[in-house]
Amino acid sequence: HPQAAEVRFDHRSSAPLYIGFQAAGFVAASAGMEGLRAALSAGPDDSWQLLRSDRDDLGMTHHRYQQYYRQVKVLTGEYILHEQKGKIVSANGMFHAPLNLSVQPGLSEKSALTAALNSVGSSLYLWQASEKEQEILSGHHHGDVYPKGELVILPPVQGSAAKSASLTWRFDIYSLEPHERWIVFVDATTGKVL
Repeated sequence: HPQAAEVRFDHRSSAPLYIGFQAAGFVAASAGMEGLRAALSAGPDDSWQLLRSDRDDLGMTHHRYQQYYRQVKVLTGEYILHEQKGKIVSANGMFHAPLNLSVQPGLSEKSALTAALNSVGSSLYLWQASEKEQEILSGHHHGDVYPKGELVILPPVQGSAAKSASLTWRFDIYSLEPHERWIVFVDATTGKVL
């Protein structure tokens, strides 16, 4: 960005992890993440959604954005704009770029759930418990509803064999036997549990 005073990178993305702006410069906070599109090397398929804005005791407002690619959430893709008096003072976070993948799943949510449940291997799940047990264990009644899948983009995880982002189904599975909670990712193309 032409008004950047300091820019920091690391190995996880080609986009900067941190951008500090010149004190004398002015980057309008009203532009939001669009004001950083070029600095982050964002393409036309990249977008952001404001998650929340928090004001601190120093009078700064921190705007947290979630990254999307072709309208699909990118996990760990969050960027925070730090604003004071209508201008962006700095920005930091993780923006995954460049992404180039299809967002059309080749695997149905139902098939992905079957793969996820097979990988957990529980003999009893939360939705199979009584209403009273569900309330005691989770604080509310779930009914007999199976976990809902969320289609998300999973960037490569350090130490994994994956070298590029994957379109995945994400499931939050609460097992009672054994008593564990699992976040399971199933590749939406291959059906492989990641």
